[in-house]
Amino acid sequence: MVVQALVTEHGISQRRACQASGSARSTLRYLPVAGDDSGVISFIQTYMALNPRHGFGLLYDSARQQGKPWGKTVLWRVYCELRLNLPRRGKKRLGQYTAASAHQAAAAAKRQASPTRAGVVTSCPTLCGPVGGSVPSTSLTSSTGRGCA
Repeated sequence: MVVQALVTEHGISQRRACQASGSARSTLRYLPVAGDDSGVISFIQTYMALNPRHGFGLLYDSARQQGKPWGKTVLWRVYCELRLNLPRRGKKRLGQYTAASAHQAAAAAKRQASPTRAGVVTSCPTLCGPVGGSVPSTSLTSSTGRGCA
């Protein structure tokens, strides 16, 4: 630790060493206390043995109703350490036919059913052939006497 090195090697006070390193003086005296989670573990295991299909929400509600002193964070941490936080199941599907595939099938059928593309006529029965983009429509009307429908 930087503060202890400054105190022992350079002979300065703890206050000056903490000020020079930018750390709080209380960090030198802090001793972490390991929490005892045995009560939480036993509660979770007995609850899940009685209710195996319940998730964390119902477990937490049950702990609140029984007046247990643990909060949501402690319960969730131990719940995850016991590897009970399984991913949710997906929705049940009816065979291979889903809503997305039904929408895609309807769009494909609509594209195949329409003979014209965006209202553009690609052939004219009066001319017996395809209409090109270079021929003006006025010349077609004047040469045949009828317009293309």
